[in-house]
Amino acid sequence: VEGLRAYVVDEGALVAYSGAAWDSVGGGVGSPAMLGVNASADATNRLAVKADAALFSHDDVTPGSGDMRHIVNKAASANTASVLFQTEFSGHAEFGLTGDDDFHLKVSGDGASWNDAFVIAAASGDVEIGQNLSIARDTPADFWSGAASGKALWMPYGYFGTNGSYALGLWWNGYRNSSGSWTSQAIAGLSSGAGIELQNAGIYFRWESSVAGVTPAIIMQAKSAYVSPGSDNAQSCGAASLRWSQVYAASGSISTSDAREKTVDGPLDEAEKRAARRILSTVVKFRWNDAVERKGDAARIHVGVTAQSVAEAFAAEGLDASRYGVWCEDEIMETVDDGETGVTERASGQTCQGVRYDQLFVFLIAALAE
Repeated sequence: VEGLRAYVVDEGALVAYSGAAWDSVGGGVGSPAMLGVNASADATNRLAVKADAALFSHDDVTPGSGDMRHIVNKAASANTASVLFQTEFSGHAEFGLTGDDDFHLKVSGDGASWNDAFVIAAASGDVEIGQNLSIARDTPADFWSGAASGKALWMPYGYFGTNGSYALGLWWNGYRNSSGSWTSQAIAGLSSGAGIELQNAGIYFRWESSVAGVTPAIIMQAKSAYVSPGSDNAQSCGAASLRWSQVYAASGSISTSDAREKTVDGPLDEAEKRAARRILSTVVKFRWNDAVERKGDAARIHVGVTAQSVAEAFAAEGLDASRYGVWCEDEIMETVDDGETGVTERASGQTCQGVRYDQLFVFLIAALAE
């Protein structure tokens, strides 16, 4: 009867009767056209397996070499040789040679639209990262930045934490342009918080309260010919609790003295002149306390006035020293770590008094002129 099947024990073969002769099923021992294991194979999926696990092990029977390689071969570069992962028969992840000879790892949210997570170039081994890279949990808006003429060297954004906007942009765009030179747009560009930004135009030191979507203000910038504050007449160099020890310069400092920026109140009155003469009588020799602690009697001798004696001279003439730029009193800040927001500054409750000697000298000269 045609279609009758039998197993030949001596040959270890399964045969079927065609109506004229007995032929091996599948064209020969171990070479069936399709094979289903607990599943039905078809013309597309010639090998189909339904199982909780599948094991491919090295050959320890013949014996083999001890190796085990799973080989996926394709006909041409434009074809695909890959491993596809599905959920309910909808593809969501795939790796392999997909459409070229570069190695791709790509994913899909819907089984239809695919995104490369990374690509390794077959010719060079260069690795391209996809659209986003997240370390721990904070996801930057855009990790890959390129240009039509070249690929990015540094990726734009890295995160230490968020406040509703970018907490910290570690790197900025850098790419090779059409002329073959390197262009670095910035490093550590920020949109909130504080930090240092390096650009072709200069170095920028930024600071701003941590406000979402707010671009930090520039507090200092280093250009090719000068170093300047970010805003005119807005920041001091040093503070009462953080003073520079000395300034070395090839020439003196220049203070703005433009009449167009002044409201002139007139010459010194008699009380002010008397206060100036009182200040002259308070000039003393002195040594700095910290120098005495370090050097003892070898500490150098200086000449000047104390800010307290200047204030007393004004008060003796019924004048308030704080109304004059000659005399200053600044609050001393202290650095503390509150254990929550980190290191911060707060008022220490102490002050430091000082004088502006450039104004003091003019004040005294005006009194001596009579």
